[in-house]
Amino acid sequence: MRRLMIALAGATALAAASAANAAITIGTSSSSCTGTGCNAGSTQVLVTDNVNNPNKLEFDTSNASGTVVSLFNFMVTSPEFGVFSVTTATNPASSVSLLELLLGSTVIASAPGSGPNGSLTSGTLLPGNTYTFRYTVALADGGGDISGPASFYLAVPEPASWALMLLGFGGMGLVLRRRRRPALSQVA
Repeated sequence: MRRLMIALAGATALAAASAANAAITIGTSSSSCTGTGCNAGSTQVLVTDNVNNPNKLEFDTSNASGTVVSLFNFMVTSPEFGVFSVTTATNPASSVSLLELLLGSTVIASAPGSGPNGSLTSGTLLPGNTYTFRYTVALADGGGDISGPASFYLAVPEPASWALMLLGFGGMGLVLRRRRRPALSQVA
């Protein structure tokens, strides 16, 4: 009984422990463009939630026209995977061409756009690496804005998940350990 109480106290403490806060660090951002009447506009990236799971950031390339290639660099502090979404301005003739995630100069994930929208989900992003998210958009005459969110989810279970799993294993062990009473045979 004493061991059971100690195990339950340990599991409760583990469940009450808060998860280590993951964080996103933003590096440089830039835009370039090609074609006549081209305007690269300006790209800004802002972390909007660096505490919860998922961590979130917003990016925006404003006052751009032509075929625009924008990018920003970022780092994560724990193993995570990211979901990136890109949307063009309200002009329906604008289209997202290509979304890419790079590690150094190597493309590790890419996805084509679909009309005025595009989405890309990464594999596990590791801490200590600088990643680049690059998006290519063809803006219609008159130009417009390109914006989107990125969400980062922890790639490992949180302490509460581990505690619940340990309690489950402990419960199964107690059930298996209980002695079974022999069944009495009945004589007819």
